[in-house]
This record gives sequence, C-alpha cells and structure tokens, in this order.
Amino acid sequence: MPETTPKTDAEKLAEAMALTIAGAELEKEARRPSAQAAADLLTGAEGLAFLDALKTAAAANVDDLTTPLGQRGGEGTKQMLERLVTQIEGASAGVVARLSTLQPSVPVPAPAQD
Repeated sequence: MPETTPKTDAEKLAEAMALTIAGAELEKEARRPSAQAAADLLTGAEGLAFLDALKTAAAANVDDLTTPLGQRGGEGTKQMLERLVTQIEGASAGVVARLSTLQPSVPVPAPAQD
C-alpha cells in the first residue's frame, strides 16, 4: 500500500473552501427555478397587464382620503391601489435583482480526490 503524506493545513483549507463554494452553487441552483417563476409572473405579459390595470384604476379612482400631516388615518381605495402599484413595482425589481444573484458563478475547480 503506498504511503500518503499528511495534508497541510493550507491543503485542508483549500479543500474545505472548494466544498463550501460547490455547496453554495448547488443551493443557488435549487433556488433559481422558484425565483425565475416569480420573475416570470411579475415581469411577464400577464403581470405587466395587471400592473397597468392597477395604475389605470388608481388614476381614475376618486375615493381618496386626505390625512392631516403627522397623523395616521384611513386610506381610500385610491391610496390602496397606489400602494399596491408601489409594492408590485418594488417586488418586480427585487425579484429580478434576486434572480441575478442566483446565476451560476465562475466555475471553480473541484477539490482533488485521493
């Protein structure tokens, strides 16, 4: 049986780091389909049509409630629709940004096998 030399701490660290990076890539790969589905929903034709319909409804709505500065109060349907538009626009930008972080990184060499 051939004698093997013990690995140095640097070699052990390099192997552990390679395994960590490979694990992170597998995690991103597993998460990417769900994020892509959300992006498709929010930025696809149906999602954009829904957002446009909300914007049109908000612009045409006259049920707004003014709230004195510094006080909490109710909101009319106009404010509710405007809030939905803002949230959907933010969510669309967020999911696109999240999807970009889930793209594969530059390939990393696999750790040496003994």
